[in-house]
Amino acid sequence: MKTLFVNDDIEASIAVGHNGMVHIVSNPDRTIDIEKLYESLYFEYKEIYANSEIAKIYALDDLDDLYDLKIFDYESR
Repeated sequence: MKTLFVNDDIEASIAVGHNGMVHIVSNPDRTIDIEKLYESLYFEYKEIYANSEIAKIYALDDLDDLYDLKIFDYESR
């Protein structure tokens, strides 16, 4: 997903899950530094839980919530 936000030539990111589900992320708001945002969330949760794996999960969950803010479009098939 990071590549989608930093490379203007890429219009969408597509991932296929182990169960065959296709996830498509497109139309990113490239004014937002998604990597810096993730790092900020990660370190915030790392202070709370002191466990890097749990911090990663919570940070990614928060990024998932950004869909509601419309910084990117998401579709699954």
